[in-house]
Amino acid sequence: MSLARNFFEFEPMLRLIQEPSSPYNSSGQQSHRRQRQAHAEVSEEAKKYVIRAELPGVQKDNMDVHVGDDGRSVTIEGHVYRSTKGSASGVPSPQASQTKGNATQEITQGSEQSGAYEYRSTFSRTVWLPHAVDGSKASGKLVDGVLTLDIPKRDELGRQKISLM
Repeated sequence: MSLARNFFEFEPMLRLIQEPSSPYNSSGQQSHRRQRQAHAEVSEEAKKYVIRAELPGVQKDNMDVHVGDDGRSVTIEGHVYRSTKGSASGVPSPQASQTKGNATQEITQGSEQSGAYEYRSTFSRTVWLPHAVDGSKASGKLVDGVLTLDIPKRDELGRQKISLM
């Protein structure tokens, strides 16, 4: 069961309301960029929460997971960075470099620089939990683009009697 709903299914309709003349406006560009949001599924067990988030292309070193709001929220943040130079494979074609010697190597190096591109994307997802969790005892792993977090619930004190003076 997912505790958080993803309202991006309504985004096309909301965009029509916010920018009714966007296909005909003078700039032809959207005024805002949408940040990626990781799809997350939360399941509750007796003594812990299990959060699974899909993070394709994200490396472990490029993400940060933290518990906040006194143990009531879990935030997953990070970025994806890809850089490619030259052809689609990133390697100059050996056939072209062998046919013309040094002249082709200069052209190939120039085409590598002009064909280089970078892709950067950031994401953030906060999941709110009904019971406080203990972040110091949490564990997680990233396997094949799926982050799995096991976060134990914090022991609640239950009812406590208040003595009156």
